[in-house]
Amino acid sequence: MPIGAVAQIVDPVLRGLYQVASHDDTRSLDDGSPLAPVLRDLTQAEDDSIFEALAGALESANDREAFYGADRLYALQPASAGEHLPNWQAFQRSLMFTSRFFNPDAEQVLNEIFRGVQQLRDAERRGPVYMIEPGMDDALIHRARIANAPEEAQRIRANPAQELGPPPEHLRKAGRLNPSGIQAFYGAFDLPTCIAELRPSVGGRVMSAQFALTRPICVLDTTRFANNPRGVNYFAPGALARARQWHFMKTFMAEIARPVFPGDEHLHYLPTQAVAEFLNRRFQISFAGAKRGIDAVIFRSAQRPEGRNIVILGDAAIVGMPGGAKPRVPEAGHGQDWLDQAAQQARAEKPAGLIALPETLRWTRITGAQFTSEEVLEDAPDTH
Repeated sequence: MPIGAVAQIVDPVLRGLYQVASHDDTRSLDDGSPLAPVLRDLTQAEDDSIFEALAGALESANDREAFYGADRLYALQPASAGEHLPNWQAFQRSLMFTSRFFNPDAEQVLNEIFRGVQQLRDAERRGPVYMIEPGMDDALIHRARIANAPEEAQRIRANPAQELGPPPEHLRKAGRLNPSGIQAFYGAFDLPTCIAELRPSVGGRVMSAQFALTRPICVLDTTRFANNPRGVNYFAPGALARARQWHFMKTFMAEIARPVFPGDEHLHYLPTQAVAEFLNRRFQISFAGAKRGIDAVIFRSAQRPEGRNIVILGDAAIVGMPGGAKPRVPEAGHGQDWLDQAAQQARAEKPAGLIALPETLRWTRITGAQFTSEEVLEDAPDTH
């Protein structure tokens, strides 16, 4: 292949990964390298004459920016999410402040951001999308409620599926990944994280139980993006785009776990609520032998960073009891709409995606709480 043709292949990749080290930035100068060593690292070729010829071809094809030059040093760009980050920021602004219910741009942005996410891999070749099957360790999920009074604890013991499962339609509050009224099952993979998410008072009591999956679910595990991505051949088709997608997902992972101040939830939860509904209802991937959406999202706990939370979405969040029993649907009472009771009855007729395990019920007293802190500098950006 002529060296000029090779230069045309190398040029966009090199520009996408490297920047000219600034003379005003001593750190960049320390990290910078001349063009030939950069080309050696990038191409993994062994013949020095190839680097020299390639550098000459790139320099002779310079544009007005004069990106290439014998006197220039090159440093890796700070990790870049490419166009995903500005698209995500525009999506947030649009959803919160422009158009909420009929937003034709929102789905297009989310399709672009999440397209092919199931093909990403970390350095250990683990993907962020995978199946959790009944019987696996992660198929047991902890859920809890504050129950300070003995009668509250007794009510939960009598019907853990109903009392610890998602509440009836008219009582469902907005959460990080669900709007008001929409069913979602929030849980954690260990009891300390589950309790921490409730933020109970010291001296208070919490009733908890484990729930088991009854069927396989397809999950998006955002905690996988805390790892380094799999080594990339940047000359492979789409490799640079996948690297940028991985970096954006690290940003999204932080966004989805970000603590939100009380009173701000109605606005700041909107983007992540929209993402969850998109992934569950609109997004389709070919995975594990079938076309499917995302049934659950796993994310880092904001209250206990070493812990992982899971939100199970849609019909996979329907809770039952061992043996196929479903939560009792109460008779319509004063102030309860008959449509709400009909919806509960319809839900009770669907197969449960989770079953409560009564033998795992625990009533726990909170004996202490831990907090971490850091000094806030006035000009420092908020990264939490």
